[in-house]
Amino acid sequence: MRFKKKSKETSSAVEAPPQLTARVFHGNLEKEESRQRHEWQFANRKYKKSAFRLFDENRQNIQRSITSGFSRQIYGGFWIRLLAYSFDWMIVQLLIFLCVGIIDFFLSEPLVVTSSVMDYLVRTFILIIYFTISSYVFNGQTLGKILCDLQVINDNETRLSMKTCFIREGLGKFILSTIPLLGIVVIFTPKRESFIDLFMDTNVIALKQFRLIMTEEPF
Repeated sequence: MRFKKKSKETSSAVEAPPQLTARVFHGNLEKEESRQRHEWQFANRKYKKSAFRLFDENRQNIQRSITSGFSRQIYGGFWIRLLAYSFDWMIVQLLIFLCVGIIDFFLSEPLVVTSSVMDYLVRTFILIIYFTISSYVFNGQTLGKILCDLQVINDNETRLSMKTCFIREGLGKFILSTIPLLGIVVIFTPKRESFIDLFMDTNVIALKQFRLIMTEEPF
């Protein structure tokens, strides 16, 4: 019995699967990561909140937090606090100039501060009033601190009291302007406290760093 040899059927050539090159692979990963990031940011509304509002809503007991490693960055450092103080100092000098000008306007004779004591008292009064009132109105922030994203907090007070603002900011800045070397205390304390923070149980928070920690992406 003779069997016929089956002829090979010609089939259409099967296309080879596309090669997954490194460029395509990384491109897909980047698209997927970007999609996840947008979804995470949309789900977490806090990502769009200001640092001040974010800290106010997620306030923690800073006294009990770890003060070593990265967490120390939550507290405002020496240079950023010096910059904020410099802004405030310029504002104080401007207020002194305006106050003297207003007094001169209403007086029949120009006010000439010939006494060094009088000049010292005027400057001290305006300095204390500015730091006290601005810290109380903005809850631990002066105009300089607002520009530098800093805020003074007290663990026992959700909102700083007038007494705390007067002692910590008013008298504290008066002492600091008299003895500037006290400013370097911030460098050596674990939570970057100033000399007055040690007595008032207060801290200066770097709001931008706090925002970065609270909105850190989980991937």
